[in-house]
Amino acid sequence: MLSVIRDGIVRRVFPGAVATAIIGNDAVTVQEGYAQLYPESEKRLMTENTPFDLASLTKVVVTTTILMKSIEQGLIDLMDSVNDYVSFDKRVKILNLANHSSGLPAWLPLQSFKNCSEAAGFISGIQGIDPGIKETYSDLGFILLGRILEKVLVKTIDSIADEEIFKPLGMTNSRYSPCEGAASTEVIDNQAITGIVHDENARALGGKCGHAGLFSTAGDLTKFVLSLMRGEILSRAAVESMTNKNYVVKGGNHSIGWQVMTDNRPASAGSLLSDSAFGHTGFTGTSIWIDPKYGLAIVFLTNSVHYGRGRDVNKYRRLLSDAVVSFAQHHGL
Repeated sequence: MLSVIRDGIVRRVFPGAVATAIIGNDAVTVQEGYAQLYPESEKRLMTENTPFDLASLTKVVVTTTILMKSIEQGLIDLMDSVNDYVSFDKRVKILNLANHSSGLPAWLPLQSFKNCSEAAGFISGIQGIDPGIKETYSDLGFILLGRILEKVLVKTIDSIADEEIFKPLGMTNSRYSPCEGAASTEVIDNQAITGIVHDENARALGGKCGHAGLFSTAGDLTKFVLSLMRGEILSRAAVESMTNKNYVVKGGNHSIGWQVMTDNRPASAGSLLSDSAFGHTGFTGTSIWIDPKYGLAIVFLTNSVHYGRGRDVNKYRRLLSDAVVSFAQHHGL
């Protein structure tokens, strides 16, 4: 793993990274590079315990997990109309928000709203959508889904995450924005964004949304991943449902929140993961891939946007994934 990370650092794809390979019940973590390079006076080395802005991993670690737990508890159903919870097009189901087939746009500027509740009210008023036809990966859909879960559970999403996920799993270093000591993300006007969510909409809305805002460490995400693999935080039936390819719309690769292996193989997945693997990425340079068939997972955390946007982190996600699968296979693990 270190050779892959070092190559990415040398080629300035990311200034630093922390990666964990989980094979069976064993986990190995490596770290290299810098949590912050700019400005020079604030340079910091990456450590195993560095928190990262997870960006869209928030969608699966928090929002999707809460959705599935709510389904397990009989509080909500994938086939429910979104209109049962907020005023919206009656054709749109909770499923359509979860698998990005709601017809909502991928993104709109929401900085004029004070919080996610206000933003969700605006999103629910968007007209001209056509649900269930195609996948359009949508932050807006997960902002709305997060708000619906808040209404169902009568708590804010950060409180739900803390009570239903972080505390039960001992994820003591996971929290919504702000977060002290985090790896720095983008540099704007010679000032690095540090410990405050990078996503512009989430930042304007208070940092606690269904699509972004979560900070966590490799150690905490290892606990989360192992709990999924063991059927703990969610039942095995819930995990199988959450990654069921029958929920993917034609041409897409998202089941319930997570990306799965379809003909449209996710660009971050690598070549060696099995057809049962599922994963997700975050814009800041983060990713998780879990392979139930091979009994392994890869947590890969970088702060690539510290160098600016548009870095090809997917290449290194693929390289790391293939290296872990190959090691496990060659060593009979």
